[in-house]
Amino acid sequence: MHAHPLAQVGVFTGYSSIAMALALPAGGRLVACDRDPKAMALARQYWELAGVAGKVRLWWAALHVSGWRRAD
Repeated sequence: MHAHPLAQVGVFTGYSSIAMALALPAGGRLVACDRDPKAMALARQYWELAGVAGKVRLWWAALHVSGWRRAD
């Protein structure tokens, strides 16, 4: 099974999303969703260091907002 794109809800430090992004084939995408701007910023830093930032699309959500919106 070759599942892509992938989705992750809650990125925290980005550790799990790095593992998923590294496993993706060329052209694969990971959609990561979070509501905490600090966690998103930290995860972005680690994605850059791991060389997977180009495979990850980050979406932001807040409790008072119905639905998701792109963060980048």
